[in-house]
Amino acid sequence: MSWQTAPTIAWQPQAPGDVRNHVDPAWHGEVGRILVALKSDPKLGEWLHADTRTGDLSDCRKVKFGPDDGRGPRYRLVYRLLPDRYAPTTVEIVAIGPRDQMLAYAVAATRLGR
Repeated sequence: MSWQTAPTIAWQPQAPGDVRNHVDPAWHGEVGRILVALKSDPKLGEWLHADTRTGDLSDCRKVKFGPDDGRGPRYRLVYRLLPDRYAPTTVEIVAIGPRDQMLAYAVAATRLGR
């Protein structure tokens, strides 16, 4: 799907460090490719939902990437569309990290105050 105006990419203040601290360097390039893809298709990721373990992330989406560890891709990039999902002008990167122990989701919920 193409958009009339490409949304800007914004980051939660701590999110840029997630790549450096939580993603294997071999996959840093994939993060860049995902960011480029999100500019042309902000609805690329799958919707998240409310979960008792992490809080309500139903206004966020996820993109899975990284090596398959037998349970699927190891990493998650969690983002939300602003000002809303229908006419986004900004893709806000909330958290990037491992799926294991729901870390990426828990960090996202914390950063969003949930």
